Amino acid sequence: MLICPNCRRPLQKDEKTYHCDAGHSFDIARNGYTNLLVHTQKKTGDNEMMVKARDEFFKKDPYRCLKETIVALVCKYQPQVIVDAGCGEGYYTNAVAEAVNGRVYGFDMSKHALKKASRDSKRVAYFAANLFYLPLEDQSVDLLYSVFAPLAMAENARVLKNGGIFIKAGPGPRHLYGIKEIVYDTPYLNPLKAVEHPDFILVDELMVKDVIELSGDDIRNLFEMTPYTHSSPRAGKERLYALDHLKTEIEFRIEILQRTDRQ
Repeated sequence: MLICPNCRRPLQKDEKTYHCDAGHSFDIARNGYTNLLVHTQKKTGDNEMMVKARDEFFKKDPYRCLKETIVALVCKYQPQVIVDAGCGEGYYTNAVAEAVNGRVYGFDMSKHALKKASRDSKRVAYFAANLFYLPLEDQSVDLLYSVFAPLAMAENARVLKNGGIFIKAGPGPRHLYGIKEIVYDTPYLNPLKAVEHPDFILVDELMVKDVIELSGDDIRNLFEMTPYTHSSPRAGKERLYALDHLKTEIEFRIEILQRTDRQ
């Protein structure tokens, strides 16, 4: 089901490489992931600092409620081929792989994140790839999910089988509102925008909520792994980083969509 990102021919795996009949070859890194990133831009995913922050934050399992929900939803559909599009350091991917019998593939543009993900689990096949040019055959995937990652809906539609399931998880209106109250003079709710694509129909949607308590290091790690770290006012960051304890809501919106039959 894997295809060469250069010529789109099927990829075969041997002990240390993936290769196609046209002679293109891709080495499997010592850490376990494979770089298939040829359709790239200057920005190539989370940098080393962001990955370190995410890793330190997730070690304490603060988003357990979302992780357990994702795992339960994937298991519900009993897919044989599962793709995490935007897998990052593997927090959700590796948990899914532990719970299912199917094959699990993780794709991300950040090599720093993939090193961490592939070290933590040998049950997942990890690849550096552009989510808008997935190295996968048409209609080869049973279930694809995306957690806080860019959406490439046309590409998702291409690789999913007829009737395949797409799960999208993102922030709910009050996600991290406790942090916003510190950082911004006028905190705001996250806008909700439904996934819309002519090849998908909405099957279900749900909200997952919890309250978490953070220490000083946790506060900083969480903030630095979010987009807020780039756009927040300096004074707000300083107020946040001065705290040694913070309680905040976490809220996630999950949409479950089905790939409609192709004619």
